[in-house]
Amino acid sequence: MIIVNDYTKKSSISKVEVYSLATDQWKIVTALPPFTLCDSDESDPLAFVNGAVHCVARKKTKKESINFVLVFDLGDNVFSEIAMPKLWDKPRVGETLACLSISVYRNCLALIQEEHSIHSLNLWVMKEYAVVSSWTKVLTFDNQGDYIPRAIGFKKSGEVLLAMKTGQFISEYFDTQKVKILQISGNHTIVDSYVESLVLLDKPNRAVTY
Repeated sequence: MIIVNDYTKKSSISKVEVYSLATDQWKIVTALPPFTLCDSDESDPLAFVNGAVHCVARKKTKKESINFVLVFDLGDNVFSEIAMPKLWDKPRVGETLACLSISVYRNCLALIQEEHSIHSLNLWVMKEYAVVSSWTKVLTFDNQGDYIPRAIGFKKSGEVLLAMKTGQFISEYFDTQKVKILQISGNHTIVDSYVESLVLLDKPNRAVTY
């Protein structure tokens, strides 16, 4: 699935296209709810949970702008939304959608909240899918300096992978908060999970569905 923000002087319209491996065709989804995507980049992939993809979005009401998790069901090609946890006791100046990203932790939705004003990183996990009250803050990473690490993914063991300012990667356990320095370094790194498949993207699809 590809989501594109088409900005004009008057408004911003998101366009959604879905590619099917079975038909080798792109389909434009026309029934779109009003939303604006966060200013994410290639380091913030969509999160796939429960047969749907998820991303951070915003919608405007007459009184305020509301952040939420936009959900797209790949089976029905239907949009829905999930409310976020209460992230702040009161609105903070300068906090934008760019401070929020979505990921997957042990088959659960995970929300990454970066608080640049106080140099802190919070990780939230939705322990029961689509149940807003099940959002739980599982980790807070405070940095004494002027930089907070960037959470780039999770391991099956329950570790969170963090990219440091130096380009070095570390992992931290939720339960013990034990930090391990990884022998990996680099910039503009993407981390994502995958499932092996017999379908080849560069070959004609002759797979049979049973």
